[in-house]
Amino acid sequence: MHFRIQFLLKYFIELLPYLRVTFTYAGLALLFGLLFGSVLAAMKLQKVPLIRWIGVIYTAIFRSITPVILLFLVYYGLPQVVLAVFGYNLQG
Repeated sequence: MHFRIQFLLKYFIELLPYLRVTFTYAGLALLFGLLFGSVLAAMKLQKVPLIRWIGVIYTAIFRSITPVILLFLVYYGLPQVVLAVFGYNLQG
């Protein structure tokens, strides 16, 4: 099997317009992750025990879940939640 640069360039040029979408999703994930992580860290640093324990329990639960299981929950569970709450079908 040989490496063909023409093959690579053909599909790279076809996929290039979608690079913007990829960077947009990556940027949004970074922004929301930073915001949510900052709120969670602030919760864990609070002197009010209830707020601190909510942050500690949330962290403990998500540390104990395997990332693959978490991906399945988000992939299959999030559309169901959006459908139930907002009435919008994410699955087409």
